[in-house]
Amino acid sequence: MTSDVVEGELTGSVIDIGLQIQSQRVADTNPSANIDGRIVEVKVELDGPSSQRVNRLTNLQVEVKIQRQNKS
Repeated sequence: MTSDVVEGELTGSVIDIGLQIQSQRVADTNPSANIDGRIVEVKVELDGPSSQRVNRLTNLQVEVKIQRQNKS
């Protein structure tokens, strides 16, 4: 995860994936912004160091890359 207000990457694990697909609700004045995106709510539990870095922040917009783990 990255955010404009947090230096570096944050890491964690997906703990829940929502079942509903929603429309984008965030307005953006940038004409090239991705405003036609669809949203699936995903809950991520941050690892200890990442959680400590952002424990006083709320409601940030973040970019997330999810990597699948192969099941053995």
